[in-house]
Amino acid sequence: MEKTEQKKHAQATTKVATAQSRIQSTDEEIEACMARVEEDLNAFKAVQTRFFNQVLHPSQQMLKAVGAKDRVFESAPAPSVDLEDPSLAPVKIVKLSSGTGKGLLYGLLGGIAVVGGWCYAATQALGLPLIPEKFPDMERVTQSFGWVAQLMGQGNNVAVGGTIVGVSAVLIGWGIYALTKALRGSSNLKKATQIEEETEFYCTKKGECKAQMEKVREHIAHAQKTIEKYDVLLAEQNAALQRALFIEEAEKYDQLHAHSQQTVKTIKKLTTEVERFLETPMAEHGILSKEGIEILERTNKAANDHVMELYG
Repeated sequence: MEKTEQKKHAQATTKVATAQSRIQSTDEEIEACMARVEEDLNAFKAVQTRFFNQVLHPSQQMLKAVGAKDRVFESAPAPSVDLEDPSLAPVKIVKLSSGTGKGLLYGLLGGIAVVGGWCYAATQALGLPLIPEKFPDMERVTQSFGWVAQLMGQGNNVAVGGTIVGVSAVLIGWGIYALTKALRGSSNLKKATQIEEETEFYCTKKGECKAQMEKVREHIAHAQKTIEKYDVLLAEQNAALQRALFIEEAEKYDQLHAHSQQTVKTIKKLTTEVERFLETPMAEHGILSKEGIEILERTNKAANDHVMELYG
């Protein structure tokens, strides 16, 4: 039985070690992927900041100046990309014990209990006081061992009685030790199997998170190209409006030429679309937000529609 339980403990240890290795490898892959997302996000922030300072903010100020806009951003909205999934708890790897230490302790206590039981039975049978008057009381020990031998039909043989007490104590102690090891081996294998199952689930979910992060990277790249497109289109419209304000010497929208009023409408439309886009989270809890996907498509479409109008 001990060999079987040792085998179970070895199997459990192997399972836990494999699980720990898989988790570490998976976490390292996720960290590397998150680092790449962070690099992409930093590149996007740089493009967004330049776009805001040089194009979007001047657009907002000019619109406000002619009474076509109330809200003006004081700073560029920070892109929101939440890559953490709070619902996925890490796997708790427990340290497995072979049970040898506890087995020896319990076995020793069991053996002592057996010896104590024999001594108690002997003192009761022989009418001796439970607590001896002196230590060690060899006469008391001799009488007790002799009584044990007689009980087993071996006559008043002190040696045989002592052997019986010693052997029974060893057998009971060994049995307790073996049982403790057996229970611990089975318990360890059960724990290891549970850890293995949790690890499989954890690594599978983390793999899905990694796939989502790649989608987030694609989304960021698409978003950056869209911002760059708005940079060009709005800069062109800003220049046209600046020219109109200077040449026409207008202070309000109603004072502008009809062509210039159309420029104001175009700037207002483009800024409204891109502002909404910049304020919408790209990802939440490690997954691309549905709203973020939809708003990017809408923002990009608005820019493409404007290009079609220019070349229509």
